[in-house]
Amino acid sequence: MSLLPHFFASAVVIIGILPWAIETAQLRIYHGSLNNYTATELEEPLKLLPFINKSIKSMFYVFGFSETPESTDTTLILSAYLKKNYTNVLLVDWLKEASKEFVGEELSYAFKVVPLARYVGIQLGKALISLSENGLDPNMTHLVGHSLGAQVAGFAGETTREKNIWLPRITGLDPAGPLFQGVVNNNGLNPSRAKFVDVLHTDPRRYGVISSIGSVDFWANCNLEVQPGCTVDNSDSENSFCSHQRSCGYFSEAILNPQSFPAVQASNCSSWGQNTSNSAVITFLGDAVDISARGNFYFSTNSGSPYSKGRNGLVPNK
Repeated sequence: MSLLPHFFASAVVIIGILPWAIETAQLRIYHGSLNNYTATELEEPLKLLPFINKSIKSMFYVFGFSETPESTDTTLILSAYLKKNYTNVLLVDWLKEASKEFVGEELSYAFKVVPLARYVGIQLGKALISLSENGLDPNMTHLVGHSLGAQVAGFAGETTREKNIWLPRITGLDPAGPLFQGVVNNNGLNPSRAKFVDVLHTDPRRYGVISSIGSVDFWANCNLEVQPGCTVDNSDSENSFCSHQRSCGYFSEAILNPQSFPAVQASNCSSWGQNTSNSAVITFLGDAVDISARGNFYFSTNSGSPYSKGRNGLVPNK
């Protein structure tokens, strides 16, 4: 999906939410497996409260543009968290709003899905406020979003903050770039959306944002045009999304093995690899991240699963 002309992008801001913004988004909570869940309308989150264990953390996942609850990226993340079995696993199912069945991929993204991303994000924020007012500790919540879902999570964090509820953490997996950077920026995910915002970049040259937008930004294989194992594809085929989707592959692996992706701090990609001394600042992708860390962190990967190279990933691939 190419970056749309500015007059298209500007229209998105003006149009806002149009009549096709049918309220269909749902919230799911899983009961140990992907096939066993309870769902409710996103605007009625309290129906899920009896199923939430308030003594453990709750992870809310938001998938991206044209994805579904059954998409590979979605199931990778949900399955990883379900295997860990230490957190409530919830999904924001905005299948209808995120679909590209409108007037083609580019126009659908610009005129339908991006405006609805803000709408769904606001509704998610309101759901979190309602849950927190009825016993769910907001300090035990974690939002994770892929692509446009990361921007939805950003809008949710903005909404809760307006009620003085600061979410502890939002994780963005290769947040969507088109219409969220440059001249027309819908201002979704950024460091102000939560107490700690960690962002993984895997496709900044095409579908992801090109700049640092988190408290900590992880840049995977930033010295390469595409992620290892992916090929250069300038079409809009499924293969062109390979690097964009790798963010979910890396992060799901990091969930299951918290210290599998150490990353080293550097000022930019060009300087990455210059500091290999013991004084280098290192943190980890995933739940082992140091929430006091700030700045850009870099790591390299293998071309296939397992993607982790351990400490060998602290230097660029040749």
